[in-house]
Amino acid sequence: MITEAADGLLGELRDEFLSLYPRGRRLVAIDGDDGARRTRFADALGGVLEAGGATVVRASAPGGAAFAETEAALRASVVDPFRAGATSRDPDAVLLVDGALLLQPELRGIWHWSIGLLGAPEIRLPEPGGPIVRAPRDPSAIVDDTDPEHPRRVFADSC
Repeated sequence: MITEAADGLLGELRDEFLSLYPRGRRLVAIDGDDGARRTRFADALGGVLEAGGATVVRASAPGGAAFAETEAALRASVVDPFRAGATSRDPDAVLLVDGALLLQPELRGIWHWSIGLLGAPEIRLPEPGGPIVRAPRDPSAIVDDTDPEHPRRVFADSC
């Protein structure tokens, strides 16, 4: 069940994405450490995109023993078939993929848009200064969904 707060945030993310990428085959990554939360968030976003009229193809990134195997498997089993039209005939479909490490430099260029989910275990600094959280690299949007009923957008500008 999606709460009103979660639905509102998902709607905002959908609207932002669609305003930037209104048509064509579009690829979106959902990156984060917790597989269950990541999949739940991607499924919910997919539902909101579909409710807004988009055709959504959902996938979870394949896992592998080594990152190179995972990258090759992702391209061969998910990205290339979508781009070729094998998973949807709609020329304006959205491929929504959840997985860990999707925003690494080797894969970053695949995605039109991305969401990084926060919630990785905190790492304490040896000196005072507070926790540091590992965030996915350079996502289009950052979401803290540690409370799934009340997710919130995080703006981590470094200007």
